[in-house]
Parts: sequence; structure tokens; C-alpha cells
Amino acid sequence: MANNCSPENIRVKNQIVEGLFSLLKEKPLSNIKISELIERSGVARVSYYRNFDDKEEILRYYLTDLTKTGHQQLIEYFKQHHDIEHPFEQRFVIAFRFFQENQVKLQQLIDSGLSGYFFQFLQDLRISDDAHRNTPVNHYEHAVISGAIYSLQVEWLKSGAKESPEELAKIFTASLSPELRQKVEARHS
Repeated sequence: MANNCSPENIRVKNQIVEGLFSLLKEKPLSNIKISELIERSGVARVSYYRNFDDKEEILRYYLTDLTKTGHQQLIEYFKQHHDIEHPFEQRFVIAFRFFQENQVKLQQLIDSGLSGYFFQFLQDLRISDDAHRNTPVNHYEHAVISGAIYSLQVEWLKSGAKESPEELAKIFTASLSPELRQKVEARHS
């Protein structure tokens, strides 16, 4: 995949992402042909192949972009609100708000049997998160945290996404053992 970050190239990539998600409403990923994806996306064949090697790479691009955007939102929030009373729980409120904002596409991944990509997205957050700190979380602890967030998010989407991000954050933080919560809080303080 080309790593061209020009505004035009990003626009083309996003058109392809939208085309793929549009087709996922109609059929499984394995049944989507590149020719129909190109047509639905409204891009030239050369534009597709300049940016992506396969359909799975489109999903990885979308989720990588989502990871970057989510982390940027967290960083910006805490720059502006460094004096909040419960930063640990608020971190998860922000994360669940972000998932809520992206609920339609995340639901499509789950409904299309592609939830493994969403789980990988949560795993990749660790890599991105660890790059910003001196004390990386133990990989087993991260597996517990990302697995719990994934399961909670999938269940929330399957049951109609009725609870607010604040409610989900309370459920999540209350489910952590005191020891794990203390370790995670120490990493984010």
C-alpha cells in the first residue's frame, strides 16, 4: 500500500472505505469483487491499486485511522481538562463516546463476521498507547482490558446501544479488579 498522505489521496482512500462499508450492507467481504468496489467507490482502478493491495487492507486502513483519531481526541481532551476529578473513568467515557460516534461501521464489522478486525483495533491501541509512556502495561493485563472492552462493546451494540458512554465506563471500571485498576490508573496519571 502506498503511504501517500496528500489530501487528494486521503479523500480517495476514504471513498474506498465508504464504498466497502456500503457493499458490506449487502454481502459478505469474501463476495465483494474489486470491480464492484471500485464502481461503488467512484474511483479509478489505478487509484484503488495505488492505495490498497486487498479488501482486508482497506479495513486495516480504516481502523488505523480510527486509532489515530481516537488517541488524538484523548490527548486533546486531557490537555484541556487536566484538572478533572476522575481522570481514570473519564478516559473510558471518552473511549466509549468515540465508539458511539463510530457505532454504525463497528456494528457493520460485527454483523459481517469481521469483528476480529475490531478486536485487533483494540489490541493496536496498546501499541499506540505504549509509544506515549515510559511504563508499558503488561501484555497479559492489556489482553484482559482490551478483551473486556471488546466484549462490552459488542454486547452493547448487539443489544441496541441503549446505555450512555458514561454508563458503559462505570460498568467497565467497576468490573476491573482493584489491583488491575490501580496499575492502569498509575499508567495514565
